[in-house]
Amino acid sequence: MITTNKFIDTAIEKGIILLLIFTPLAFGTVQPWSVAVMEITAFSIFFLLILKKCLQTFEQPATGHYEKQNDALSVRDAITRFVTPRPEGPRQSQTLTCLFILFAALILLILFQMLPLPDFLLQIISPAALETYRKFGDYAAGAFHPVSINPYATRQELFKLLSYAAVFFVIADHYRTRAQVNALVKTILYMGCFLVVFAVIQKMTWNGRVFWIYPVDEALSTGMRIWGPYINYNHFAGYMGMAIPLGMGLLLYTAPRVTALPGVPLRKRIARFLASDKLAPFTLLFLIVLIMAASLLMSLSRGGILGFVFSSLFFAWITHSRRSLRRKTALIAVLAAVIFAAVVLAAWERLEQRFADLEQDHLSRLHVWEDSLGIVRDYPVLGTGLGTFESAYMRYQTKMPRLLFDHAHNDYLEIVTDTGVIGFLFAMGMALFFFLSLFKRWKKKHSMFGKCIGAGGLSACIAISVHSFTDFNLHIPANALLLTVIAGITYAAVYNVSESREHGA
Repeated sequence: MITTNKFIDTAIEKGIILLLIFTPLAFGTVQPWSVAVMEITAFSIFFLLILKKCLQTFEQPATGHYEKQNDALSVRDAITRFVTPRPEGPRQSQTLTCLFILFAALILLILFQMLPLPDFLLQIISPAALETYRKFGDYAAGAFHPVSINPYATRQELFKLLSYAAVFFVIADHYRTRAQVNALVKTILYMGCFLVVFAVIQKMTWNGRVFWIYPVDEALSTGMRIWGPYINYNHFAGYMGMAIPLGMGLLLYTAPRVTALPGVPLRKRIARFLASDKLAPFTLLFLIVLIMAASLLMSLSRGGILGFVFSSLFFAWITHSRRSLRRKTALIAVLAAVIFAAVVLAAWERLEQRFADLEQDHLSRLHVWEDSLGIVRDYPVLGTGLGTFESAYMRYQTKMPRLLFDHAHNDYLEIVTDTGVIGFLFAMGMALFFFLSLFKRWKKKHSMFGKCIGAGGLSACIAISVHSFTDFNLHIPANALLLTVIAGITYAAVYNVSESREHGA
């Protein structure tokens, strides 16, 4: 049994790492084959976790057998142990329970969108959907039709959503040690660094093809931007915007402690700092964060840059609010100044020109948002169906008729168009509850590792939430999966990783 559990543990952890490596390299996992690989892997990992729980639950007692007369009682007790939260985390179980309820409500709404309904009921709950079927669909009187105007697209998006949930649950339940969480954080950072190196080499040897073999529209790859395997530079920036704050958290944890000793000359204090055994890993992490920050600016994604700025300010605020972390902020502040001088000032002219073109370049997005409000007006309660924006928008598009818009370039607005006000409330309620619960728990965390990684994870959530106002990173599976993993890491670091002896407010 021990050997089996160890094999399952290894398979789960390697599977998560495989997803983190595969999804960004597969063009951001936007093609059907790569989405299928991601979903199969995610569900397989989830199945392994359930299998492990079942084996642990029904594991025979030390005597090696169950008493026949107590079979029913033993099975009942086993099921109780399976569904009962672990004793060490009542608040943790309450958080997961509330998240599960909100998520289940959202899933039920999506399932209802795919449920065929009679005309009289559809006329009541979504008259615009019935009108769409009559004018543009294969309508037959007396036939049943779903709320979703494209049930196939809704089903595909539902599978993605369930795969993200499976990954989050696996990380939140399985990852309980500092070593496990640290391995995932480093995988994300090393992968981010690799993507930067690949993006630079690809740009220097550009032949009009991603990976030098896959052709793309030349209009998507003009200028000095870098985008790596993502094709769209905004999504490359979205990945970096989430990875950088997580790297800052690990950097803060690894930073050698600088102690002001009275009477000790500055020369000796610097020598003691340079002799620290943490200096080498700290330097490596600093270079990784610096490289990723530089690549984000090289992408010239305004939404990504704004997300990075807001997440950095949030990171500085919450770390400064904890006395034990404040001791290291001086060193981090100096390094931040170095990053600003080395990266921002070096690219200042290009950044200034990029933001100067803001009004002109954002006209297309403004037109899309304005036209999308027409969808919200006609489908206010239940939306057009998850994943149906492209199908619905063509009817409301008034500008740039030659362009096909598959997303609203605003994740929040697209949630409303796809799932209506009810779905938006469920989704935003789940996100806000998760963030506020973790932040509240983080403020009481004593473990230095939990505080640093928690700060980085919460800041990563801020980065993507800001970027989502002007783009659709959450509809790119690789980035949605990365956010899922970071959310799971943050949860594990704040709730699961045991407290150390090091305390501080």
